[in-house]
Amino acid sequence: MNVYEKAVFSQSACNLSGLCHSMATVADEVWAELRKEKGPNCMDTKAFNEHPVMRLFAEQFMFLASGRDYSEASEICEQKAREVA
Repeated sequence: MNVYEKAVFSQSACNLSGLCHSMATVADEVWAELRKEKGPNCMDTKAFNEHPVMRLFAEQFMFLASGRDYSEASEICEQKAREVA
């Protein structure tokens, strides 16, 4: 399965854990494609962030995580971080 097929397939992901694990591999493949197109030392973060494959994965993350308001989640994490420190 190529990286574009994986991006399309990601849209049916039903849990963040599986999506996260596959995204790590996909990210490496996207960087390899960008380096093939732009040269071996390519570090074009903008091109990576805007790559259609990364966009589909990011959108699925947002879809799966949309059950809790961002500000509420942020407040909980900040509170828990202070408790641990």
